[in-house]
Amino acid sequence: MDTFAAIALCSEPPRPGLMRMPPKRKDENILTPAMVRTIFLTAAFFVVVMLTLLAGMKWENWFAQGSGPDPEPWEFAPLNVRQVSIFFTVYIFFQVWNQINCRSLVPEVSGFRGLLGNPTFLTIAGTVAVVQVLIISTPFLSQLFKVEPLSLVDWVLILAGTASVLVFAEVMRRIRMISA
Repeated sequence: MDTFAAIALCSEPPRPGLMRMPPKRKDENILTPAMVRTIFLTAAFFVVVMLTLLAGMKWENWFAQGSGPDPEPWEFAPLNVRQVSIFFTVYIFFQVWNQINCRSLVPEVSGFRGLLGNPTFLTIAGTVAVVQVLIISTPFLSQLFKVEPLSLVDWVLILAGTASVLVFAEVMRRIRMISA
C-alpha cells in the first residue's frame, strides 16, 4: 500500500514557483522541522484513534455483534472476525485519506488544491480503496485475509470516521500558519 501511495504522490505536477526557489545545500535535511512535527502529530492521531478502537473492541465489545463464527485456528482472539475486519478497514482508509494530506508541502496550501487535476493520483488512491472493498466483500479474498463482509452502515461509518484525518490535517495546517 505504501508503494502505491508513493507512486500516487510522485505523480504530482511540479509546484508553481519551485524553480525560483534557491537550491538546498547538500548537507541540508530534506525534512523541515515543520514537516517532522506534522508527521509525528498525524502519527500520534492515528495511534490514539487506532488504540482507542482496539481497546473499545477488546474491553467494551464494540462492533462485536453480527459476526459469523471465527475460523479455526483464530489468532486474533478476543476480537471476532467482524471486529478485525473493521479494524483492518479503518487502518487502510486512514492511509487512503492521508494521501490527500501528503500532497501539501507547505501550510499555506491544502492537500485538496488541484486534487481533481491529477487523474493519476486519483486513480491510484481509488484503486487502493476499491481493492480494500474487494478484500472485505469478495468471499475468496475475505477467506484469504480472514475478514468478513461489512454492512453498508459499517462502510459509511468507516469512511466518515477515517475522513477525520482530513479535518485533523486542515486544522493542523491552520495552526502552523498562525504560529509561523
